[in-house]
Amino acid sequence: MCSSDLASRGVADSATESAQLLTRWSARRQSCKAVGYDLDGTVTIPARFYRDIVHPGEAFPPTPFTYRQGLKITLDFVKGRARRYEKGMIWQLDQRRFIPYCQIDLFDGHRFQTVRPRTENSDANWQPPLFDSELIEQGEKCRGRFFTEIDLPILFAHGAAMPSNRSLSPDRLLKPADRNDRSLRNPFARSRHEGASTLVFESEPPPSAPQNHEKIRLDLNRGESVISWSYCVDGKETASMSVKQKQTGRGWFPDGWTMVTWPESKNPQRTVQEITSVRITFDPPLDDAKFQTKATAGMIIHRLGENRRYVAGRQNVPDVPLDEYLRRREHSKAAN
Repeated sequence: MCSSDLASRGVADSATESAQLLTRWSARRQSCKAVGYDLDGTVTIPARFYRDIVHPGEAFPPTPFTYRQGLKITLDFVKGRARRYEKGMIWQLDQRRFIPYCQIDLFDGHRFQTVRPRTENSDANWQPPLFDSELIEQGEKCRGRFFTEIDLPILFAHGAAMPSNRSLSPDRLLKPADRNDRSLRNPFARSRHEGASTLVFESEPPPSAPQNHEKIRLDLNRGESVISWSYCVDGKETASMSVKQKQTGRGWFPDGWTMVTWPESKNPQRTVQEITSVRITFDPPLDDAKFQTKATAGMIIHRLGENRRYVAGRQNVPDVPLDEYLRRREHSKAAN
């Protein structure tokens, strides 16, 4: 057999194996109709991680800072719905310190909403600006990030994401996997990892960034579950994740994971996120209220598609545009 025949056979075998893997990956959805994850963890920000953001030469925080992070994720594979709750902290530039952060992202299969509850974004030392939007109506297009990289072990475990995915948005991820996906390059390289038989493959870089790609490693002895993920920018690794798997009555699922990220520059500091899976609930009871919310009286709402902000009225009372609401407020204060 000539070398060209061997090469053709290798390509054919690789294509066949790729198709078989995608078929098995898609079948992961059949392990349940819906799933809920209750996660707990910590985020550690190294000293002087934020640099030159406000003024040249400024760097924050002065010492390493660790805060608790809570995540609750629900995926509905039947109706293509998703809910993501995150509670933690965020760096506030003006205050030069960390403040409470809570955001709930909802997708009911058609429309996206984001909720930022004032009570959960407040503490004894911080209150959100009085007229910050509490409910953001995004419409049928996801106008921000729904899932993030820290959610990847869950998405991988249920066949809802491949390294080829460019957008971590539920309207795309909760559709069946494409068996004709040709975005994997060098699809399979069998190797050993800590005594286990594993499979490694990379995503095809986008044309605009030929050296950017993701790499995942699957454990063949644990249901082809993902045990590591990494991302490269300009050929250099900027994020990595290791995943612990546990066996359940429905197969292998993530039990905890650690994600390390560092800037694309020469800054050596790295952030570390440690996640523990507190509870996995297969086929939890679901209702529409899990994936959509209604405005309550007095809530400030921002409709992104219309670029309109208003204050929700009480029952049988119309909503009031925020500008008008502020004018009435000032007039009332002046009258008193």
